[in-house]
Amino acid sequence: MVKILAASDLHGDAQLSERLAKKALDNNVELVIIAGDLTIGDMPSPGLIAPFQMAGLKVLIIPGNHDSFNTLYDITLLYDKVKSLHANNHVHGEIGFFGSHGTQLGFIGSSNSEIEDILTKSHSDISGLKKRVMVVHEPPHGTKLDNIGFSIGNKGVRNAVEKLRPDLVICGHVHETFGLSDYMGPSKIINAGREGVIIDL
Repeated sequence: MVKILAASDLHGDAQLSERLAKKALDNNVELVIIAGDLTIGDMPSPGLIAPFQMAGLKVLIIPGNHDSFNTLYDITLLYDKVKSLHANNHVHGEIGFFGSHGTQLGFIGSSNSEIEDILTKSHSDISGLKKRVMVVHEPPHGTKLDNIGFSIGNKGVRNAVEKLRPDLVICGHVHETFGLSDYMGPSKIINAGREGVIIDL
């Protein structure tokens, strides 16, 4: 079993990063996932990732609607234990992680079909693994994680979940549903939120 800490929407809060790194260490976490919106308005936040690096934790990140590709690239250059999952994948034991920015908003918005295509391609190398975890920023359209009186979720993410059937989908973005979970068929979907959740895989 692999224990991970998933969080999202840090929005440049370095003190929150310190609390999350401590939470990861206290729970013997092997891997940290940050599902987008590391910054607020793409403004640099000194020390945001440093607590995880100092704790020796491997961190997988994707951009949210507040983050640019350049910002994520700079973070991966600064910290050797950080890897971007956007249009990419990572294998940890028998578990494959894959992702996309998964948003039509902000600095790097894409269409539904582009997001679905990115997720499909990043999944292709890990399709045969025992467990597969999709990491996106916006929740899938039509779930209780995207419902704030009306649905604001992503249809491209929903299409990818229906097609690829990952074991777990980690997302964020909708602050009103932080910490909630839902299912689409066999796929569990978790809005990780700012305080983070410990997940056993």
